[in-house]
Amino acid sequence: MNNNKIILGSNFPAEVFARKTEAGIEIQGQYKWFWGYKINSGIQGDGAFIEWNFENERLELITDRYSIMPLYYYFDGSDLGFSYSVQNLVERYSSSDIDYQALSVFLRLGNYIGDSTAFCNIKRIRPFSSYVFDKNGLNIEQSKINVQVCQLDRDNAIKHYAKIFQNSIEKFARVATKNAVVPLSGGKDSRHILLSLLSAGFSPEFCITVDDISRKYEQEVFIARNICAQCGLKHIELINNISCFDAEIIKNELTGYSTFDHGFFVELREYLDSHSVDFIFDGLAGDVLSQSSFLNQTKTDYYISKKFNALANEILGDEGYYPKMLSSSVYAKISRENAIIALIEELQKYSDYPNPVSQFYFWNRTRRSISLNPILVLGHKKHVFFPYLDASVYDFLISLPVEYVLEKSFHTMAISYTFPEFDHIPYSSISIGKPISFMFVFKNMIKNLFLVFKIHKPNSVMKYNFFLLRSLKALLSKSYYSVYANIMKTSIYILKLFEISTKYKI
Repeated sequence: MNNNKIILGSNFPAEVFARKTEAGIEIQGQYKWFWGYKINSGIQGDGAFIEWNFENERLELITDRYSIMPLYYYFDGSDLGFSYSVQNLVERYSSSDIDYQALSVFLRLGNYIGDSTAFCNIKRIRPFSSYVFDKNGLNIEQSKINVQVCQLDRDNAIKHYAKIFQNSIEKFARVATKNAVVPLSGGKDSRHILLSLLSAGFSPEFCITVDDISRKYEQEVFIARNICAQCGLKHIELINNISCFDAEIIKNELTGYSTFDHGFFVELREYLDSHSVDFIFDGLAGDVLSQSSFLNQTKTDYYISKKFNALANEILGDEGYYPKMLSSSVYAKISRENAIIALIEELQKYSDYPNPVSQFYFWNRTRRSISLNPILVLGHKKHVFFPYLDASVYDFLISLPVEYVLEKSFHTMAISYTFPEFDHIPYSSISIGKPISFMFVFKNMIKNLFLVFKIHKPNSVMKYNFFLLRSLKALLSKSYYSVYANIMKTSIYILKLFEISTKYKI
């Protein structure tokens, strides 16, 4: 029966390890597991879930249509392991060889692409897939989402978007019976969720916005506060006091060294864990599908003309500080040429979409990086809902002709059409940096330099002089700290990654 009912699974992930022996398939871990939620909409794979079952010497694992729940696997012909933790697979199978081609893309984009990870023999589960492991080995089958170009004109498409998103929200509102939270930013995605929930007659327990000393979005808290005041909702402002260095260490472990993002949210994780929060409404994919900051005419033209080399270079940007920061041997292994080869192969997969640029970013940045925050950082033992991934919403948004969204007002107009009484509250924009104390910079700098000098011999991975000079500059110029924070984030990632690789080599 097609009743759009949402079926809840577990609110935390699990692992399963299988081995093919002469006696048959041996298994360790959970024999049966369902993590996330399904939507009984009549559309295959609707929801956000991972599910597996082992019986009769056969292990079968299936995913939602996006494989949005982060799960990784190792397979060597006889041993198969599925885990939410890249580190657990590295440790269990001593599979710590670094995939330098994958890393070459990651360091320039901040996320891995396709099914790659930092390690050669560990892969991310593919979208819309079925994995079957039995006496015959491992068989992987992958389905595809059909795309049809929207036939509505732009004005009617905006109205239709508003309508189907409201329908999506109402499904989730019927399930989130208690202790629901909306992390509210100054942007469009969370605002649309909150206002649609209220329109459906559902009020969250509270909204929460994080204020951080190293962030430049000064308007974020102010805007969220004004929205909640107009709605009569409780709004919590969380001051982020954790050091950037410590946050990066924790975030990398939580996300399996799969993203440069989300260190900012570690303290929010601790806050939510200490309160009775059962449901989180997250705006994942709202931006990239309807008003992407990564979409522009140049990238679109390169895609249309199939100039993939030019498109890859446009997406990768310049080389930044890597030539000066990394040792010559490491920089050669993560060469730009390697990154371009891998990136072109991935870019070609999305040529036939109405909006190929946004689809590339959805499947690679949104799925591989942004999703890790609500699921692995914030979503610890909580149900996390993604209204923009409702199949009816997603399928409609990917059908939009690219010219409908190129001017970057499609989502804003959909919100304004439904909730014009909030038009006077602006959306956040980057403004001048906030004042940062000398001690905050000094503590982060000392921790980073200690890591640089502790883990590796001189110039084996990093060039020490590079860090010494820039650390001094960060102390002398507070305006330089935002640049230094990105350098520190990169150094922590690379040094800890090499440390893990060395530790678990056979």
